[in-house]
Amino acid sequence: MIPEQIVNETLENSALITDLIDTTAIYLIDIPTEYRKVEKAPLIRINTINDAPQLYASDSNLDETHQVAINVWTKSIRDIEPFIIALDKTMSDDGWFLYARMPVAKDPEIDLYMISRRYTKTFFK
Repeated sequence: MIPEQIVNETLENSALITDLIDTTAIYLIDIPTEYRKVEKAPLIRINTINDAPQLYASDSNLDETHQVAINVWTKSIRDIEPFIIALDKTMSDDGWFLYARMPVAKDPEIDLYMISRRYTKTFFK
């Protein structure tokens, strides 16, 4: 499975996440234009940042390290914190580590607030 699918499965199976958002509003790689609208929020997008082996032995890789970005868009700045808490707990419980986060910002293209959180996980073969 590609990293986006792995994370999507993790989010869809989390009551913390599904209590905040319908799973049909979780997108992999791109949000279709017709859904990039205020009335469709909240929205989540999952993208791979890096997907590469880190450990090698005898000319073969021993692991795969995935780094993903999860972006969330909400109508209100007050709606952001529950997503931060739910994402960090859900991802941590599944063995992902938060390694970067961007501050809350107003999306310049959609009248929504957004956050970006980056997580990494190593899968050993």
